[in-house]
Amino acid sequence: MDFTLIVIFLAFTSVILISNTLMIWFAYKGFANVTLKLTESAREFETNRDTREWIAALGKASEQAVIVTEATKQKMADLEPLLDDAQARYGFMLAKLDTRMERLTNTLSDKAVRVRDAVTKPAQKFGSVMEGVQNTLGFLAPSNGDEDED
Repeated sequence: MDFTLIVIFLAFTSVILISNTLMIWFAYKGFANVTLKLTESAREFETNRDTREWIAALGKASEQAVIVTEATKQKMADLEPLLDDAQARYGFMLAKLDTRMERLTNTLSDKAVRVRDAVTKPAQKFGSVMEGVQNTLGFLAPSNGDEDED
């Protein structure tokens, strides 16, 4: 019985060892093929004249982009004091305009209150007088219950 267990253990161990060896060998072959293709592509890239010209053109374009960026950066730095001055001036003018508009709205609001008071106070007085007249007339000519009331 012990011998059978050892044979089974050795059989499973050999199967696992062989399968691991095969997986490592296939991985090696796969990486070797990928490396070979990358090497061929790199050699083709190095020897191709059009590719070298394209890389040189990209290098020149990159240098020009750096020059243009630096020039733009310098121009923006030169414009910064002008922009700060314009912002300060317009900020002051807007604050001044805001103050004037606030004064104007306050004045209009005060005048609207005065007009409202000028119209409502006489109307209230007239209403009070008319109520007094109506009460007086009610005392002088009391209504008898024959009339329809609404």
